[in-house]
Formats: sequence, C-alpha cells, structure tokens
Amino acid sequence: MENVPPPNNNPNVLEEEPILDQAPAAFVGFVPQWIGGQIPDNNNGCLEEDPEEEPEEEDKDMVNNEEDDAEVINPYKEDDHYNRPPPTSDEEIKFAPHVVQIADADDVPIPPVIHFGSNFQVGESSATRYLLAGNSKVYIPGLMCCNLKSVHRVVMKLSKQMHDRYKTKKNMAKKLRQDELRMNGLEFDITALESAVRENRSKHSKMMKLITGLSREFTELKNQNRRAEELSHWEAWVRGRIPNNLRL
Repeated sequence: MENVPPPNNNPNVLEEEPILDQAPAAFVGFVPQWIGGQIPDNNNGCLEEDPEEEPEEEDKDMVNNEEDDAEVINPYKEDDHYNRPPPTSDEEIKFAPHVVQIADADDVPIPPVIHFGSNFQVGESSATRYLLAGNSKVYIPGLMCCNLKSVHRVVMKLSKQMHDRYKTKKNMAKKLRQDELRMNGLEFDITALESAVRENRSKHSKMMKLITGLSREFTELKNQNRRAEELSHWEAWVRGRIPNNLRL
C-alpha cells in the first residue's frame, strides 16, 4: 500500500493509520478468527449482533395490543348500598333487601318498591323512556311505585283535592262578595238610621221647647190662682170686720 503524503505537505503531521476493510485473517491465542464486520467491544466474539427490526411494525404491534386489551369494569367494585352484587344462596336471607310496605289511596297494599340512587338511567328497553322523552337522567326524590294503576289513583286523588280546593276558594270568594254587599247594605242602613236619629232628635228638641213653654204657663197660672185665693181670704176677713149696719 502506498504511503499517502502528509496534508499541506507538513512532515511533522503523523501519518493516519489505514482503515482495514476486513478483519485480520488470524489472531494468535484463544481469540477466534473474525469474519465480516467487527462488533464494538466484542473482543472474544461471544456477542452476537441482533438483526435490526423495523420500528413501524413494532408500533403497529403496540397499537394492536392496546386495542386488544379491553378495560374490564366491575359494576360491583364500588361499595354502593343500592348496587350490591347478586347474592349467593347462603347470603339471600342474610342480605335480603328491606321491603317497604305501603298502601295506595284505597288502602290497598302496593307491591314492593325499588330504591334508586341519585340518578335513574332509562334503558333502551324501558317503557319509561316514552314518558320521559328527551331526559337521559331522572332524579327521583324517594320511592317509585311499580304499579301504574296505583300511581293513576294517587294522581286522580290529587286532582280531586286540587279541584275541591279550587271550589273552596271559589265559594270563599263568593261569600266574601256577599259579605261585602251586606256590609254595603248595612252601611246604607246605618246612614238611614243616622238621618232618622237626627230627625228624632230635632223632634225631641221641639217637644222639649213645648214642654218648657207649658211648664212656664202652668207656673204662671198657679201663681195667679194663689193670688186669687189670697184675695178671696182677705176679702172674707175684711167683711167679717165690718159691722152689719154698714154692710151693703
């Protein structure tokens, strides 16, 4: 192999070692012969080079594995009083749900009712979704009866109560109007009574004036009668004093 002249014609620059295109033919000792490309840090030839894998296929395998691994959700994992797992034969009696016995408007026992949680989801096969169209969640405050006939009776009873209350309010309004008319009539009667009282008072005043005048006249007549009696007594006394020959 020919010697390559130093770069820039500088004799002080060290010559570069030639790069071998192939491994050395043989080594002395226990080191095996290398054939082909050399693996870094593989002095004794024990390491084997792994074939390069395409990253796209590995990514596809990972995506397929993620799609195959479906998440399994246990509906009874959370501790919910109203969502217990199905009881076994031994636990049916021990963990039997409490049945609330209630009666309808006619005091007829209603079948057991169902407790719902904070929300009630209407399923595809549920008949309630036709009554609750457009609502995905229904919040029920308490117990929900399973008998629609009993619900209809309760609704009819509430309707009757509302109708009775309306009739009561209407009768009360009519009674108030009648009382108002009666009060107006009484007010008119009171006005007429006041006018009659004033008229009677004027008549009483006239009678008092008449009585006062008559009393005055009676007093004058009484005084005149007394004076007449005094004159009569004086005349009789004077006649008793006059002698008989002088009398007329």
